[in-house]
Amino acid sequence: MLRAAPAACCSNTANLGSPFLFSRLACSSLVPRWLPYRASEGDESIRLPPASTKLISWHGGAGSLLSGRDHVRNFMAMTQLAGAGAANARFYLEPGVGHVQGGVGPDQVDYLGAMIDWVEKSVAPEQLQSSKMDARQTVVRTMPLCVYPKFPKYSGSGDASLAASYSCATN
Repeated sequence: MLRAAPAACCSNTANLGSPFLFSRLACSSLVPRWLPYRASEGDESIRLPPASTKLISWHGGAGSLLSGRDHVRNFMAMTQLAGAGAANARFYLEPGVGHVQGGVGPDQVDYLGAMIDWVEKSVAPEQLQSSKMDARQTVVRTMPLCVYPKFPKYSGSGDASLAASYSCATN
């Protein structure tokens, strides 16, 4: 599965010609455009980007390079500024996953497929499935990824290495 930079930015093909832009550089220049902005200095009117603009962001919960709490705080501030535009943003914390990938948690997620469905079929991603592969590329564990502030919660029964044994919960 494709792993992209920690923010996947996308806009309608009619606007950009290519709907999928995946790189830290591209996203660092596009994410500010996703936010509300003032038309000019001193202008108090807020303009939002087109409704077709989408953002998927994630953070490896076991990553020690960057703070997950800082990422959550920044994401929440961004969506608060966006108002109604916040419906076009999703944030996922990946339990046990290191910076971008690795760690003990399931680190393989099809974010690109989720973005394609969101843009082309208007199906906003909610619960995604993450997988952990062994050295032979065999799936050894699956777990749901939940839109923040929800987290995977074990149901109390079933195989703890299968996503079906979890649900997304807020506590």
